Amino acid sequence: MNTTTWLLADEAAEYMRMDRDTVYTLLQRSELRGVKVGRRWRVRREWCDAFLMGESV
Repeated sequence: MNTTTWLLADEAAEYMRMDRDTVYTLLQRSELRGVKVGRRWRVRREWCDAFLMGESV
């Protein structure tokens, strides 16, 4: 069973309690791992956790 949780960038910002513009900047700079699908960023919850813990994924 696949338990991967995907978040939109706005949802990731809310999850990490950050401003959405900060999350978009981190994604564009590849400081936060994410995948762009069409015009929208998708981020795995574990990538958010790793970023907050200072780990690389």
